[in-house]
Amino acid sequence: MIIESFKRAKRRFMSDIWRRLGALALAIYVWTWINVRVTDSQIVSGIPIHISYDQNKMQLMNSPDQIRDFVVQFRGKDMDGNWMLASSYELQVNMPESVKGTATLEFGKDQIEIVKKPAGVALKEMQPSKIRVTADEIVETWIDIAHMPSKVKPNGDLVRFLTPQPARVKVRGPSRIVNNLQPLTLKEPDLSMPFGSSIRLQVVNPDRSSLTITPQEVSVNVEKQIMEEQDIEKLTPHLLLPPNTDLSLGGVNLPNVTVRLHGSVNDVAELKSANSPIRVFLDLTDVNDVGPWSRKVMVGGLPNGVEIVKIDPDVIHDIVLTRRETATVKSDSAEAEPVAEEGKAAEGVAAPKNVPTDGASHDGVKAGTAEETPHQAPTDEKPPAPDGK
Repeated sequence: MIIESFKRAKRRFMSDIWRRLGALALAIYVWTWINVRVTDSQIVSGIPIHISYDQNKMQLMNSPDQIRDFVVQFRGKDMDGNWMLASSYELQVNMPESVKGTATLEFGKDQIEIVKKPAGVALKEMQPSKIRVTADEIVETWIDIAHMPSKVKPNGDLVRFLTPQPARVKVRGPSRIVNNLQPLTLKEPDLSMPFGSSIRLQVVNPDRSSLTITPQEVSVNVEKQIMEEQDIEKLTPHLLLPPNTDLSLGGVNLPNVTVRLHGSVNDVAELKSANSPIRVFLDLTDVNDVGPWSRKVMVGGLPNGVEIVKIDPDVIHDIVLTRRETATVKSDSAEAEPVAEEGKAAEGVAAPKNVPTDGASHDGVKAGTAEETPHQAPTDEKPPAPDGK
């Protein structure tokens, strides 16, 4: 009985085998098409990434707009075509609050938060595999206000700016900028406008896009003084000799020097006082031999805003240097010394030595030509070159 039933079922199945196989193939095709279509993968480009951070604690050095263009691949499980659009997604990176100084952080797929995406879509991979964000810590410190030099008004009066109030301001911004700041300057005042004993000036912000300065203006007391010309007379020249030298000035008195100055009434009066800081110098630091020399007169100790009008004499000749061990020895037979013929140097007597006019600065004394610095006497005179020197 069982064998007969099996034979009848087999004959019935085999009688329609091709139709049954065709139906099976069609079912497999439909199932495959639907499954592939729903689980298709799509490369989505340009998905925006929002960087979440505390703006009071840090600043981004590369903006989110510069890290938008990368490729992310997703696998979807629905038939909604919007899952292929970049506008259907939104990603976010949360910056840590422990950033100190300037730091570059990397964020991979696991650190990126998917804020918005279509239902049934999962992140599979992304290219590049990491994004880099450079952040800088926001710091706050006090910075000094730089001293403003004196100015001369159009009417000739000198304006001297005193210590500003406050003398320091609070600066807030990225550490890479704040930590390298020098004393801040003030905006140049309009000297053509009248003002009283004080003036408010704006603090110059070296980086308006990143720094905040508090306060933005400071008050500066000013002194206005009348300018004048005065002569300071009977100034004794000082010699600048090389260190550890055995040279000294011989038995020749150097002439006194008169310096005509142009400056404020108060400055000139201070320079004429008993404790005047003005000094006149003769730079002989390059000298290593005895004999008479010639040098330009150099002036030091002048305050800012005081200029030299004239120096008399501007060059001193016959600066006689001798060795210290022989400086006090004087010849008793001076009359027996050879006498120089007219136009010639006597045997054993050196002519004044010509010295280059471009000197170096020594102890606050400026060197150079009269056009380069007001602290040196203007002159075109050049002493004659000595024989054999």
